[in-house]
Amino acid sequence: MPNDVGRVWADAAYDVSDLREALEARSLTPVIAHKPPRRGLAHWQRGVDFPVATVRPRIEPVFGTLQRAFGPGRARGFTLARNRVDTIFRVLAFDLRRPVFLSPPVS
Repeated sequence: MPNDVGRVWADAAYDVSDLREALEARSLTPVIAHKPPRRGLAHWQRGVDFPVATVRPRIEPVFGTLQRAFGPGRARGFTLARNRVDTIFRVLAFDLRRPVFLSPPVS
């Protein structure tokens, strides 16, 4: 994942002008893939979408593992603060468990 502070990466499902405007109003740079029209994307849009397409395959398995192995895909708490803490603990558990799977087997 690029270490670009102030950039929001998103899939084509989030390609809505209202979202782009809201992100720009918060001084964030939207890096959102474009929704392809029936006639296909313009050449410049394909160039913009390529970095998003290369980042997404690295991120999706993490979200899938968090949902599958560490509980529900939906937030449990009623407040944003509680959901934030719950998400932090899930990601922490993922990070602590990951070296076990990456290390070579001990014989």
